[in-house]
Amino acid sequence: MSPCKSLYALLALLSLPCLPHVAASSSRSQCSANAYVHHFNLNNISGIITSDGPIRQSQNFFSVPDAAVTLSYSFLFRSTSPIVWQQNILLIDLPNIGRVLVDTGLNARVPNPLFAGTGLLMRNLRAIHVSPDSIDVVLLTHGHPDHVAGLVDDDGNRVFRHATVYVGEIEHDFWTADPFINPSSRVPNATLENISGIYRRSLSAYEPDVVLVANATSPLPGVTFLLYPGHTPGHSVIQIDVGGDRKLMCVGDAWFSQPDQVRNPEWVRPVETDGLQGFQSRVALMRNLSNSADLVLAYHEEFPGLGHIVRSTSGFDWVAAVDRNHDVVRSQC
Repeated sequence: MSPCKSLYALLALLSLPCLPHVAASSSRSQCSANAYVHHFNLNNISGIITSDGPIRQSQNFFSVPDAAVTLSYSFLFRSTSPIVWQQNILLIDLPNIGRVLVDTGLNARVPNPLFAGTGLLMRNLRAIHVSPDSIDVVLLTHGHPDHVAGLVDDDGNRVFRHATVYVGEIEHDFWTADPFINPSSRVPNATLENISGIYRRSLSAYEPDVVLVANATSPLPGVTFLLYPGHTPGHSVIQIDVGGDRKLMCVGDAWFSQPDQVRNPEWVRPVETDGLQGFQSRVALMRNLSNSADLVLAYHEEFPGLGHIVRSTSGFDWVAAVDRNHDVVRSQC
């Protein structure tokens, strides 16, 4: 089976308290591994990066020969057997808004190798004593399952019972169109229809608490949705103002990670609805970020996925943000 067909088959299965700051514990754990927890502060706004767990891809996921992927990954001492991508999820308390989650992961174990390490978000939240009922707002960058399926449990019920969900209007309209229209000659109808079904199931549980956001508008104070299409027709980068001129940019799947689409923005992934548009959006976004020096949360970058985009002699590169305030938590999960 080709890498693309393999991926398609896998997708087809498819008052406010302060955030707790948890110190490292030496107590015996019932978890199989340490929880993913990274605390950070921006202008006295506290945030946590957690994760729904790694996605492991054993085959070449890009539109280039295997040798090119191996060379780029091995240069940065990263594995290609398998390639590992994280699902870095932001949890942040914002003034006048409440407790905010950006994207949700899959939040469910799926019986295939690609998603075998996922479904960890609830475990990681429990490890830091965060109840899903404390989430007030969920912001979605786009509608793919690894960003929205965690909204609901196995029975289709809300996981975040008190949350309002915000998603780009163009993105929502694309995945909920009836009849569904496939704009891509690259992606099989069955793949996109399966993703559409997962999206509909995940979002329908939150009606009427779903807010559709127009491009370049701020549905909440200091939160702006910016359209960077191509990966999906309505893919958004979510800009969060944290005071002064500082911003946190949640870029979703505008790129996957440093050795692939940061250093090689022309590389295309098989589930992108418009590869050329995705490349153009990626370059435009990285150009803007390299000029602004804003802090970036890259969803699939190595945990915790915080860093900066900089110019390089060949284009762009990723510089991970150094933060001493990084707790490794071992707790009953």
